Amino acid sequence: MNPLSALLSLDGDQKKTLGIQYTPQEIHDQVDLWVDSMERVFKHRQELLDLFGLLSNQKLSILYLAGA
Repeated sequence: MNPLSALLSLDGDQKKTLGIQYTPQEIHDQVDLWVDSMERVFKHRQELLDLFGLLSNQKLSILYLAGA
C-alpha cells in the first residue's frame, strides 16, 4: 500500500487526531480535477482567447491559468 492509500484508509477519528481529515482525499482527487479542468478549458478555448483579447495582434500572447 502506498503512503497516500494508507492515509485514505484511516478511519475518521484517526484522521482527525492527525489533523488530516481532508488533505489526503483532496490530493487523491487532484488528478481527476486536472483532467476535468483541462477539458473545460479546451472546450472553451476560443471564448477564453476572445475574452482576454489574446492573439488579437502579432505579438506572442500567453494566458497562464493557475490555482491552488
